Amino acid sequence: AVEVAAKVPDRVTALILLGTYARVIRDDDSGYPFGHPRELVASFLDQNFDPQEHWEVTAEDDDTPRDDVSLIAPSLADDAHFRDWWSRAGRRGASPAVAHALQTAAVTIDQRALLPAITAPTLVIHRRDNFFIPVDVGRYLGDTIAGARFVELAGADAAPWSGAIDEICDEVEEFLTDRRSGRADRVLASLLFTDI
Repeated sequence: AVEVAAKVPDRVTALILLGTYARVIRDDDSGYPFGHPRELVASFLDQNFDPQEHWEVTAEDDDTPRDDVSLIAPSLADDAHFRDWWSRAGRRGASPAVAHALQTAAVTIDQRALLPAITAPTLVIHRRDNFFIPVDVGRYLGDTIAGARFVELAGADAAPWSGAIDEICDEVEEFLTDRRSGRADRVLASLLFTDI
């Protein structure tokens, strides 16, 4: 999305970046002190050569090991049904080699040079306690894209469909429509029709 917005701006009317980054690997040499240390990312890729299996990672400043579910969707970490679905979805999504190649490409990408070319109205949403994709990389997007609106929400989930989803939907709706319709209450009702 960043590349399309930067290189083909007439095709993009709005850009929404949710829990993402231009670069996730810290690079102090180029003045980019955000994201994860290079060693942690390299260790992650080395240890997780089969992304279809559950994996664990431990941060440099927090020695608590986190598996893939508790790292990406911590609000669902204790949900056995979700864990089962997660495992099945991982095995069906790609072969181990393709999944590892995609994962490697995703964590080694560097799109910082494209950000100044983005002219579309941009909304950047990031969850404050997201360990998988640290909030500082989202904040960098918001600071670097001209006129971007950065919204920091509470929560730790990296997956946009877990955690407080309504807050994300409210921000997106307001950004695109300039209004919030609010959440609709759902009511179960029965209707009986008789014709005598």
